[in-house]
Amino acid sequence: MHLTSIIIVEQTVEQVWEFLSNPLNSSKWDRSIDQVVLPETGFTGLGCQVDTIAPSGMRQSFIITRFEPPNFFEFKLLKSSMFKVGELSFLIEKVDAGTKVTHAINIRFHLRSLFLYPIFLLTSKRALGADLEYLRKSLNENYSK
Repeated sequence: MHLTSIIIVEQTVEQVWEFLSNPLNSSKWDRSIDQVVLPETGFTGLGCQVDTIAPSGMRQSFIITRFEPPNFFEFKLLKSSMFKVGELSFLIEKVDAGTKVTHAINIRFHLRSLFLYPIFLLTSKRALGADLEYLRKSLNENYSK
């Protein structure tokens, strides 16, 4: 399953990069993340493994597979009870109206979770759009003029 959502925000590319590329900010806008656990060395960019804990307690592990400041980063799901494959990315581009943020997600379910696919299909696009609106709000709060 492939999902893409786009928003335009008023912050600069550099501000959006600073906010989005810091995993500790994820819980400020992504409702599926309650807590972010960094390695003891802190966030190091490319190759760094980050764990997230959902409000339900479900834990997932990700690794940063591409890290190209200030425009692109991608991370891959390493461990999840629900998804067999997960690749997520953010593309950050300057446009006339501000900064365009494109969030892309590619996922495949574990066979044991396949029954969730129709529900996910019906709700995920709306949920992704809502998360990006939370991102807009968080950026506005973090970089108010």
